[in-house]
Amino acid sequence: MTAHQALIRQREAAPALTSSRRAPTRRHATKDVMSEKSKDALETAAATGLALAGAAAVPAAAVPGLVGDAWRRLQERRVQKWWKLVVERPGTPADLSARIAAGLAEDDENVIAGVVGGARAASSVIELSAVPVIAELSRRYFQERDLPRWFYGGALEVLERVDAPELGALRQLFVEIKDIRSDSITILGDTEGDRSWRAFQTSVTDPWQQLTPFPKPARLFGYIKRAGLGFDSGGFGISGSPKVLVVDREPADWLREALLSGLAS
Repeated sequence: MTAHQALIRQREAAPALTSSRRAPTRRHATKDVMSEKSKDALETAAATGLALAGAAAVPAAAVPGLVGDAWRRLQERRVQKWWKLVVERPGTPADLSARIAAGLAEDDENVIAGVVGGARAASSVIELSAVPVIAELSRRYFQERDLPRWFYGGALEVLERVDAPELGALRQLFVEIKDIRSDSITILGDTEGDRSWRAFQTSVTDPWQQLTPFPKPARLFGYIKRAGLGFDSGGFGISGSPKVLVVDREPADWLREALLSGLAS
């Protein structure tokens, strides 16, 4: 007996479970109250649990297949959401989808990189509310064509890694530094002394902008640095500190605009 046949027999032997899951009224009620994050977790857990609960009937070799199917459905759901946000945002040209499809058909490397990078990031995020931000970056990458690939890829990497509090802190941080009009901005986290939680032009320390504190700035700063969107400080006796971040003005503006637009949708 194949693993697939064993799974079919197991399901046929448990009609109550099958009918309960398929009851229209229950599905409708669950859909109304369950968050996307809960659905992702429950769908994966349900597939795994079904296999493990029926281990006597289903060969162990079938379990990876069940988990793999659930993972593929999760990825498809997230990628579909990302794509819809990319091409259906108000103000998006009606032909954007066709232009992207044409670029893929013509093996346009920039278009391929944009689609693959956006879809991969959307399917892998820790925090689901980062998907609209990813979609906003992708839409701008395809439509405006003013985002360089190094920035697009780096921003996607950061958004894949952050959890919900970090995503909120990222948005708050880049909003608070928007009025520092300098080519380079130095940001201090919870450093020692009286200079904690400040941002200022990298060339001078005054005037400075007070920042809203958030937990573990070194972790968030590390994500930004590893993605090539920020650097270690080059002065003030704090060079190389994990709690210090230097960002360039233009990439900071691009990321802030995507965060504001994506998290507002």
